[in-house]
Amino acid sequence: MDKNTKVYRSKILAEQNLYKSVISINNSLDKEMKEKSENLLTFGVKNTVDIPIESVDKIRNNSKYLLLTIDKMSHLGRSIDTDLINPLTYRCMTGSSSGTAINIIKGINDFGIGTDGGGSVLAPALSTNLYSFIGSGVNLTTKKESLSTDSIAFSGGIGVISKNLSILKEVAYDLLDEKILKYIAQVKEKLKFNKDENSSLIRVAIPKTNLLKLPDGTDMRQEIDKAINLIDNKGIKFIEYDFDNIYERNIGIKEIKNIFENNLADVILTFEGPIDVYGYDETIQRSFKGKAEKEITSNGGKALVKAINMCKCTGITIPGEKLASGFVICGKQGEEGMVNAFSLAEELDSVIDKNEIFQRYFIRREKFVEPIKL
Repeated sequence: MDKNTKVYRSKILAEQNLYKSVISINNSLDKEMKEKSENLLTFGVKNTVDIPIESVDKIRNNSKYLLLTIDKMSHLGRSIDTDLINPLTYRCMTGSSSGTAINIIKGINDFGIGTDGGGSVLAPALSTNLYSFIGSGVNLTTKKESLSTDSIAFSGGIGVISKNLSILKEVAYDLLDEKILKYIAQVKEKLKFNKDENSSLIRVAIPKTNLLKLPDGTDMRQEIDKAINLIDNKGIKFIEYDFDNIYERNIGIKEIKNIFENNLADVILTFEGPIDVYGYDETIQRSFKGKAEKEITSNGGKALVKAINMCKCTGITIPGEKLASGFVICGKQGEEGMVNAFSLAEELDSVIDKNEIFQRYFIRREKFVEPIKL
């Protein structure tokens, strides 16, 4: 598809979702499109000034990318957006980068830039079976101190949601400072050398069997094993870890810090979801003291996605084969953590079966309904 047709269709879809998942459309769209490459990618930006304008401009000024939309965020940055419906689960949309994820699913954008305090990029991506990345571990942050609803201090991380892993990685690297990119190149050379020596490159902590249950009753380890048993890479070593209840954010933070500070592993891998299907993981509702609020806020499916940014780590999500579910990768702070996280992500994505109907309708966008013209 040529870029004129692509942008024409994307703009129509954006107009159809205006004042829903789309806050506004770039009024310089046609002018900017002329300066972009033929195989351009459209993107949206979450509607918050917390994202440094220099980060937006870095992507916007790249000839590969065309800014199309400002995306709706949930009211006050809450983890549930009661204004929007998840197109996949037909439930209230996961926040707070809610519009950013939906505008990818709706075929408007190829990727979007958002912010993540306690899962606001990672969780919406999981809930729509998309890919995501947050870069707190490599200094991609809002530089703004905040306090979570459950009284945990943090700085928001800048993140990306995308329709596939290759776009996710490309945009994530394009967001980085030159200095960090230089360090990453050095890390890659070092790891390449180690691989030639047949040493274990990446130690990945995974939960023990029958330790953590998903909201649908499945053992988390069972879902992880389905994928890692297909990975044929001697440079990755999986290590069992006795996780506590990481569905509680403070415990998730404690476990991440324990693993990395004691050098028990280089990367952590979980499987999380279905996100906000069996229940809504929402702190304000849960703060009340009756029975109803406890029941409707249990089984939200979010575990380490709520803690990764608060530990200043790299986070990546890879959609799995189940609805609103997927793999969560946590890499330790620093350039090596990001390199290791993406290395594991690429191995996982290569062995996961893709849902053909989902790919056809939402990722490849083979169907487009031309609007009536009167």
